[in-house]
Amino acid sequence: EGIGPLRGSSSVGVTYETSKPAHATGSSPRVVPDAAETGQDGTHLVRVLGLSAGLRVSGKRDQKIGMIAAAQRGRVARRQLLAAGLSYDVIRRQERRGWLLPIHPGVFAVGHLGPIELGDETAALLAVHDGAALSDHTAGLLWDITRRGPDDDDAIHVLHSGGSGRGPAGVEVHRSRLFTPRDVRTREGLPVTSPAWTLLDLAQYSDERRLELAFDQAMVSGIV
Repeated sequence: EGIGPLRGSSSVGVTYETSKPAHATGSSPRVVPDAAETGQDGTHLVRVLGLSAGLRVSGKRDQKIGMIAAAQRGRVARRQLLAAGLSYDVIRRQERRGWLLPIHPGVFAVGHLGPIELGDETAALLAVHDGAALSDHTAGLLWDITRRGPDDDDAIHVLHSGGSGRGPAGVEVHRSRLFTPRDVRTREGLPVTSPAWTLLDLAQYSDERRLELAFDQAMVSGIV
């Protein structure tokens, strides 16, 4: 049921198993590894956004970088490249030659800095924390239950359950000890707070009428 090779990556032995589009249901595609154990055939299992089981990466240096970038709108994190078997020296050389272009500390665009839909949101998630999700107004826009208002900031809002420190420029980081993986969905290949959690976040900032419209849209869309 919808089983086939990962587009552009048939050499890594990965298939997607999906019954409904992730962007429509809020669920994420499930990776089904082949029979080879991770590492036995020179592959590396790399954690990427939107794939809970990870991505099997193999091949030469540029192939590894390209496979990770293809799964994340041309954005990669240093920790992902290290997990794929690249060294710090190799990463620095690719940065010097202009193949890896810094966006945030430890996060790069691959090849170019041209605008990509949801590219900024992808980079923000990679810069914050594994297990983080888009939240607040950013999640509301992604779920299509609200519109950007004149008083809204331009920051990308991200939520995670722990850690400390501020987010990079342009990223507003929120933390909650109540936030767990069950509160995360996948939308357009990105982790985002569930519609119900998103509505609770919006209630902190929105006036009554705007919140009512967001709730009505969520009900009409069938996501709550």
